[in-house]
Amino acid sequence: MNRRLILWGILWILSLVCISFWGGPVSYGFFAAMTIIPVISWLYLFMVFLMFRIYQKLVSPVMVTREPSPFYFTLVNEFPMIFAGVRVRFFSSFSTISGLNSETEYELRPHSSIKMETQIVCHYRGEYEIGIKRVEIEDYLRLFRLSYKNPDTLRVAVKPHIIYFDSLKTVNVSELLRDSLYHKNTPDILTREYMAGDDVRMINWAQTARSGVPMVREQTGEERQGVSIYLDTYRPEEDERDYLPAENTMLEILLALSWFMVSKGISIKEFHIDRDKRIYPVSDTAHFDDYYEFISAVSFAKEYSPDRAVGVLDTDVSILSSNAVFIITRQLSDPVMKMINTYTHNDTEVLIYLVCETADDAVEALNGVARVTLIPVEVDAEIEEVL
Repeated sequence: MNRRLILWGILWILSLVCISFWGGPVSYGFFAAMTIIPVISWLYLFMVFLMFRIYQKLVSPVMVTREPSPFYFTLVNEFPMIFAGVRVRFFSSFSTISGLNSETEYELRPHSSIKMETQIVCHYRGEYEIGIKRVEIEDYLRLFRLSYKNPDTLRVAVKPHIIYFDSLKTVNVSELLRDSLYHKNTPDILTREYMAGDDVRMINWAQTARSGVPMVREQTGEERQGVSIYLDTYRPEEDERDYLPAENTMLEILLALSWFMVSKGISIKEFHIDRDKRIYPVSDTAHFDDYYEFISAVSFAKEYSPDRAVGVLDTDVSILSSNAVFIITRQLSDPVMKMINTYTHNDTEVLIYLVCETADDAVEALNGVARVTLIPVEVDAEIEEVL
């Protein structure tokens, strides 16, 4: 509550009482002064609104999350009168400006300027506004405050950050490499007796029950190669404050897993759905920059239902022949569960990175499902601590 404005109101009412009961030049002068004060204050605010200028600049309109970027802005007074009580408010939901406080008041002398040089950090991947959001100005007596939107806001495209790992808690690379030695694409009808060292997952239980001796299936075909990564691009929310943090986390997980795999000599095949199905294979680090640009441009939308991703499995055999599959999603919807069942029936290891507020329901849904590992990831979690 503005105490100065309340005091002015009391004085103005008092001036009315004075001219009503006593009159005279002093009473009328007091009334005129109290009446003209707000007029002058609003006239001052109007002149500041017309003559105050903001200039802000970024080194590049394209930024990367977590990485500081130089940010400059200049406040200019083009009027022959001092401007006091000026505050600038910043977009704060998705970015942070270092060393500046929105509560700082600036005072500009006539025909002068104030230049600030600092750094700005964007927290989430996407396209949004940063920098100065609005300006607040007060009159000299601090009776009234005018707030107006900055007409020249900065809109940037922010790319996801790549986190480089030497090892992962959630992925056993040696197990993946070892599995590729005996996981073939197609089992033959031939079986033989179990021998020490055979993979117990290849036991043919029907033959074992009939013969009373453990029997294992012979394998033919090419060895399974690489890892497939499915990114769920379905966007359930409308508000960017809800979907940007979650989508940023999903992309950071995707890039971290992708880099780690190719740096260990394991090829990957990323696939997702947008207006069409997108499949991008990467076999080495030399092509990772192109892959990064591709992932940076991935779009999320409500119409990108994971239902369409299920159909990819029917048309791309190389995904089904992967040594393992990573699924990055925000919810275990029916289509995602269908994908999981398809992979597990194909004897493929599945790792699910579930970006969510709580994973209780997901854990219950996956109870009893073999060859599936669930890794819950909170929306604002530190990826370094999870992976």
